[in-house]
Amino acid sequence: MNPDAYQRDFFKIAERLEISEVMDCRTGQFFDARVVIGNDRERFFILRNEIVAGIHKDQPLYRCAICHVPVKLIAPFDKGAHFRHEIEDGRCPAQTRGQLNEKEIRAIKYNGAKESEPHKAMKAWLASSLHADSNFTSVNTEARWNNHDRSAWRQPDVQAIYKNVQVAFEIQLSTTFLDVIVERREFYRKEGGLLFWVFKDFPTENRRMTLEDVFYNNNRNAFIVSEDTAKQSLLSRRFCLECRWIEPVAFNAQERWQNSIIGFDQLTLDVPNQRVWFFDCDKARQDCARLTKQNQVLLSKSAMRDFCIMAMDESVDYERRIKLWRELQQQFAAAGSELPDYDGSDRLRKLMCFLFSIEEGRPIGFKFQKLVQVGHHAFDKHKCFLWILGYALKTYKRSEQISKEDTSKKWKQRIDANKILINEGIGEFRPDFSCNEVVATIFPELAAKIG
Repeated sequence: MNPDAYQRDFFKIAERLEISEVMDCRTGQFFDARVVIGNDRERFFILRNEIVAGIHKDQPLYRCAICHVPVKLIAPFDKGAHFRHEIEDGRCPAQTRGQLNEKEIRAIKYNGAKESEPHKAMKAWLASSLHADSNFTSVNTEARWNNHDRSAWRQPDVQAIYKNVQVAFEIQLSTTFLDVIVERREFYRKEGGLLFWVFKDFPTENRRMTLEDVFYNNNRNAFIVSEDTAKQSLLSRRFCLECRWIEPVAFNAQERWQNSIIGFDQLTLDVPNQRVWFFDCDKARQDCARLTKQNQVLLSKSAMRDFCIMAMDESVDYERRIKLWRELQQQFAAAGSELPDYDGSDRLRKLMCFLFSIEEGRPIGFKFQKLVQVGHHAFDKHKCFLWILGYALKTYKRSEQISKEDTSKKWKQRIDANKILINEGIGEFRPDFSCNEVVATIFPELAAKIG
């Protein structure tokens, strides 16, 4: 099978799953393997890492539902995504391995690739770049890094001390297995060092899984060392490298690939989590999500306002109202809120009209001339909303306007006479909280007050 074609159709789960059901070790629940694998590319690679990390900590996330042996996620070119036993010893009727186990294959391919000419060239470029930067000291190639009690060791391609952080630079090879990534990350984490993966290249399309195992767990930043970056490092006396990242875009637009030649001193080093980034993709995604939601809220608010005005038109039949309300429900769902089904009672619509009127300082959805008339209507027909309307009058600074329009002082007399009942929510003035979620979505400035 063509690997590039496979990448384009990555989430074709294996047609036949030897392990069709897995147990979630955290809850004891059993799940269909296809459901756990899912169809989200980024989630798949993050989950793959988490599963292997759990196995190495002797805290597996998932086990085979039949034999309870820990399982990991695999997606070879010829089969598609599936679960595989960590240990295949014949105890389970589900057979997921070939004649060579993963450790044996890894040793053959990984060690052979380390002797390749491209790998040797990258080590030379990397070492010369580090030597050129005075922020790096103790630069060594293929030197042992012993753990604190010398019971274990690793031999990174290049290592150096950057200011007060000891950094292990590993060249990411297309044959690097996920076990290698996780084992090394955990080793350096325990030693207080930092594992920094560098690539020879990082395609924006049709990438191999071994590249994405690093990329998606590194805040979507990939770093490239080349002959050109090495030359720039020597000229600038500063370790330069190319960074490629995915930049999120607000309002659900397609994300964009970006790249730039940057200095190592521009990077954020997250040693506890073994991550390094130039562009903070996590923060950018949160910002985009917030802007997108704000935009969705504005659209929902505008649509609700239009509906409220339309509903005053008696020529609009009930079926038309139902259709428009269902469209509103979809918009609100996108904004993270839920509208109840339209029942014809118009309770929510009336509350929206009251709040829109107070916000804009004029009747919206009512055939009145003044805002004070809207207040009297609420007092006569919807006393359960007076508590929130009081908050709205203060928030939107409409109390003075109401007072000026209340030439007869009837509004003031009604409120003063029932102030205790309104504040305590007694009898007819008992607050209706059923619409709070929708109110908080459309009028976020009231959200803190309504709780």
